[in-house]
Amino acid sequence: EPQGRGTCRHREAAQLCATALRLLVGEQGAGRPVLPFAERHAKEDGDECKQVFTVVMTDGYWNGPDPGVGNTDGDNGAPYADGYSNTLADVAMKYFENDLSSMENLVPDGIYNHQHMVTYSVAFGAYGSLNPANFDFNKNIYPTWPNPASADKYKIDDLWHAAVNGRGRFMSASRPDELVESLLDIM
Repeated sequence: EPQGRGTCRHREAAQLCATALRLLVGEQGAGRPVLPFAERHAKEDGDECKQVFTVVMTDGYWNGPDPGVGNTDGDNGAPYADGYSNTLADVAMKYFENDLSSMENLVPDGIYNHQHMVTYSVAFGAYGSLNPANFDFNKNIYPTWPNPASADKYKIDDLWHAAVNGRGRFMSASRPDELVESLLDIM
C-alpha cells in the first residue's frame, strides 16, 4: 500500500507473491502446508503443472527494506548475473530458481519443472539508462546491468533485469493505451 513519496516496495511485493504461494500449498516448519487442504486441493485439480506469474507494475522506483535474498543471480552468467545484492532482479531469480511447493514437479515451461515464479514487469512513464531494443539475447548481445542502488534510473533497468531473471517480459508504457496493450500482451 502506498505510504507517500519514496515508498515503492517492489522488491518486497515480488517476494510476497512467492511467499503467498509457499504458504498456501508449500511447506512450513515440519513440512506441512499452512492450509492443510490447500495442497490436497491443488493436487486434485492438477495444479502441480500450473505456472505461477507475477506482474510488477510501477511508475516509480523501488526502495524500502532490504529483502535479504543476497546476490541470488551472481552465479548465473550472462544475461542474468550482476555484482549487486538484494535487487528486484535477485528477488525474481530466487523465486524462479527455487521450488515453491512440495507438489510433484510437472510445470511444463521447458526450463524448470518445479513450481516457480515467472516475473513480468511494466514501467509506466519511467525510463532507465538501458534500451532493451539495443540488445539481442539470441545473438549474445547482453547489457551490463548497472547498480540499481546508485541512481533511480538504474532501478528501472533493474525492473527489466527482474523480467530477464524471472524469464518473463519487460514492457514500457508512457500512455494509458500502451499500458493496456502491455497488460494484454502478458495474457
